[in-house]
Amino acid sequence: MHPRSLIIPILVVMALLLTAFPAAARDRITIGISDPRGSDLTVLQEHMDQMGGQKPGLWSLWSNWGSRGGKVGCQRDHGNCAFPLETAKVLLSKRITPVIWWQPIDPARPAQPTYTSYKRIVWGKHDAYIRQWARDLRRASKANGGRPIVVRFAHEATGHWFPWSIGRHGNTISNYKKAWQRIDRIFRQEGARKHTRFLWSNFLPKQKSYPGNKVVDYVGATIMNYGDSGADGKQAWNALPTKVNRVMTLARKFTNKPLFLAEVGSNHKGGNKAAWIKQGYNNVYKRFPRVKAIMYLDTDEPHRAVSHPDWRLVKPGNGSAVRAYRLVANSARFKGRIR
Repeated sequence: MHPRSLIIPILVVMALLLTAFPAAARDRITIGISDPRGSDLTVLQEHMDQMGGQKPGLWSLWSNWGSRGGKVGCQRDHGNCAFPLETAKVLLSKRITPVIWWQPIDPARPAQPTYTSYKRIVWGKHDAYIRQWARDLRRASKANGGRPIVVRFAHEATGHWFPWSIGRHGNTISNYKKAWQRIDRIFRQEGARKHTRFLWSNFLPKQKSYPGNKVVDYVGATIMNYGDSGADGKQAWNALPTKVNRVMTLARKFTNKPLFLAEVGSNHKGGNKAAWIKQGYNNVYKRFPRVKAIMYLDTDEPHRAVSHPDWRLVKPGNGSAVRAYRLVANSARFKGRIR
């Protein structure tokens, strides 16, 4: 056979091989749920029942620095200031990664700067609390084979809506970054850093507030589709990949860290929410290999000062969004694990 006659069969075989293994170059995405009721593990079971028994890869918990009755350290009978040790152990034992929203605030006195001031963190006023929190995180991880825990500290600080926002209580970008760096240093001193994945998560990633690659493991973003109940009162139906592309454009300017979509949600008015979920998640998987994790914000927040639609998966009431999310959750491409 002439050598040239071998070219076409070889090309056909190569094409078949590439078609058979299309996802080989792309890590699976880890997906999960943020529900403010998540510390109650019966809520986790409710979600799993909705998903036909499928466990989420990620599950959110909350810890507020100031829920400690004015004490230097965290007394376990005061709110949820402590690292959620036992709950985290249960999640890790089920191979579910806890994602802890670590909020520098006293919920009972949100206007007080005691916990919302980054200068006080930089000055070491909260070192004892941070150290204990880090030790408990290390204990939870080591009790479960060293599986990592994601910590989302002071999320969306570049916005204006939280007491810990930059520009409030004397908070500056400089002190914000120094606070991150001090926390990271304490975690390293306590042997907790290798068990921690720090998620730096603003509404959109902006270079000027980035505390640095040494401190950050994942770059996060918030992506909400307001539909016809947008905060501006106008039609604002946006496909998930469209918004992810904007996040990617911003992030690639200053870091190559993987992306973690920390809050994702859609209104059910103004478009097809089920399609937004199913097509959106799958298109993000296909187009954006730097996206390693997506968390759906499964909550209704009518108490917010800014008008929010009902993000919950149970909306619309016909169950279409729940079914769409179940299909996504059952897909092998969304069964990643945080490493």
